[in-house]
Amino acid sequence: MEQFWTVVRFPNGSWSYGGKPTDPDYAECGTWQISATSAEKAVKKAQAKRSRNCKKADSIAAEIDVSLDGKTVWVNAADGSCVGRFSVRFGIDVHTTASAQLAGANQCLYCTHEGAGPVEWEAFREKVLTHHGINVPANTIGW
Repeated sequence: MEQFWTVVRFPNGSWSYGGKPTDPDYAECGTWQISATSAEKAVKKAQAKRSRNCKKADSIAAEIDVSLDGKTVWVNAADGSCVGRFSVRFGIDVHTTASAQLAGANQCLYCTHEGAGPVEWEAFREKVLTHHGINVPANTIGW
């Protein structure tokens, strides 16, 4: 029987599973929620998804919007879903697409909800690339 597994890729390249996507131990990880019949199959699916996303990162049609003051960035996927928001004041939200949520996936992939700076900006960029294959240019935010 299939169930949702939390699968993570640590910065050193190792993979693991279990726990919640919001687990503090996973703060620096690529995190996926994968439907599979076993943890091992979930890891394989997550690895395949990451590989596909990294390969198509530069060819994805996405919309990146920036607030007038340059302190907030929104990332919309090709289907129109807002899949990411970075705010110097309010922090990071990286979400699944609306389609995935309607299919039963959790909304949050990586959310902090507290002020953010340059280190968090780089984490946001990596999470959006890992989860959605969207490359947000480093110079998008205004400091």
